[in-house]
Amino acid sequence: GWDPSIDMLLGLDRSFDVLFLVGYHPGPAVPGGVLSHTFTSRIIDLRINGNPCNEAVIAALQAGELGIPVGLVTGQAELRDEIAPTMSDAVFVSTKRGFAYQAALLEPMTELREKIREGAREAASRRATGDSLRPFRPDSPLRLEMELSTVEAALAAERLPGMERVSAGGLVLTAPDAGTLVRRFFGTLQVLYAVRDAP
Repeated sequence: GWDPSIDMLLGLDRSFDVLFLVGYHPGPAVPGGVLSHTFTSRIIDLRINGNPCNEAVIAALQAGELGIPVGLVTGQAELRDEIAPTMSDAVFVSTKRGFAYQAALLEPMTELREKIREGAREAASRRATGDSLRPFRPDSPLRLEMELSTVEAALAAERLPGMERVSAGGLVLTAPDAGTLVRRFFGTLQVLYAVRDAP
């Protein structure tokens, strides 16, 4: 299910050592992105402090606030460049190459499973030895830029705390820290899910 207080990292706390993000996809702005979106099709571009942002980056931000680094990311090859500014330390395993929203060339499953196992072993080993896995902690205050697909969505969301409308479909969400930003962003998503477009 879905709720403003429930997301893909439900239950994550400081007792965890490292986060693995398995089966992730690019955001909507990536050419050839397979099933590419960021939580909702109403968001057509998302940036955090000027860098590309997607569901994997939001997860890294949540984990980083708790001091937990991302050790492994698996997903479409084109995702690697999108997450490079925020998760350059993580081991990346490409699962497919995208051609269009519903077209990809997949890696052979038996080979891919071994690549993911090896990536997980490497990430766990690097975390255990303290080797170059840093939590994602961008400079504060945080600035999340959103381009939405409709004016109606932007009009509804601009009334939320920390939100400023900067163009017809453009919004900027600011927050003093990662926890506040994530809470405000998930609240924004609830509004976006509920908006009806003009006929």
